[in-house]
Formats: sequence, C-alpha cells, structure tokens
Amino acid sequence: MKLLGDALRLNVPVTGKAFALLALSCTFLMFGQVEAAPQKAASGKAAAKSAPGKGPVKAARPAQGGASQAAIGAYCGRVWAKVAGKWLVPDGNNHVVLTTELASDGSYGDISVTSAPKNQEAEAAAMTALDQSKPLDLLPTGMARGKMTITFDSKADPHGDCSSGGSVRLDPLAGGN
Repeated sequence: MKLLGDALRLNVPVTGKAFALLALSCTFLMFGQVEAAPQKAASGKAAAKSAPGKGPVKAARPAQGGASQAAIGAYCGRVWAKVAGKWLVPDGNNHVVLTTELASDGSYGDISVTSAPKNQEAEAAAMTALDQSKPLDLLPTGMARGKMTITFDSKADPHGDCSSGGSVRLDPLAGGN
C-alpha cells in the first residue's frame, strides 16, 4: 500500500496489477467508529473508578436498558462491519444518516434517511448497504429495543480518489417489543 501511495505522490504511472491493487485500496479505505449510548453519570466510588486517568474499569457496567457498554460497542462494531462491506461509495462529498428502531431480534421497520448535501444516489447506496446486511444480530442481552443510527461519510470522485467511513450508534429504548 505504501508503495502505491509513493507512486501516486511521485506521479509514477500505475498499471496492471498495481492498478488493481490501487483500485482495491480505494475500496477498502473504509474505517468505522462505533458509539454506545452515553451512560448516566456515576456517583461516589463508581465515578472515581471510571474517571479518566484512574485506570480501566474492571467490569463493564450496565447501560440504560440493561446491556453493558462493552456489549453495545461490540454490537455496533459488528453492524458497521456488515454494512460497510456492502456499501458502494457514491461519487461526491456525502454525509448520510440512517435511523431506525430495532427489535430484540435485530429486525427493524421504517428507516429515516437524511443526507447533506441532499443526494438521492448516496441515500440509496446507504439504504442498499443496510438492506443487504440483513439479518442483523440479536440486540445485546438486556436490551429489548433500541434506536440505531448509522452515519456514512464519503468523498469520492470518478478518477478513483476516495475516502470513506462511518459510525453506528445504538441507544436503548424503554419498553418491550
């Protein structure tokens, strides 16, 4: 990968197998970020244990809804890995956000989609990636329902220059299915 990057910076022609690797590297330059729902502030000794600079907390604490932050983070990571693998990055500078409610079995209903700037192609690519990622995993133990927000960010042009990434956030919702 470094050799291809050096070749591009030095304006060296890239052909054959090197071109194929360059095209793949553009496709796989995705990075993901996962976000668990923020926890309510802890008090007393629990707050001291989890305060920055005080060392790691020994056991994952339950988040609102009964699932631990670690379980929610792992779930978000698995969802992003599935969705990112199906996402065909559209041309342009795109920011797309999908929001949906999840049942405990990982099924979802209506999806809210927004993009900035408004781009129907980018919205369709994000929706297709989520649809092709079915079935989603069961929600983490202790979470009956959740609100999932998936953010897709990309910059791509027809010449092969691209960068992309995104995040998944899962917030517990009160109530049963």
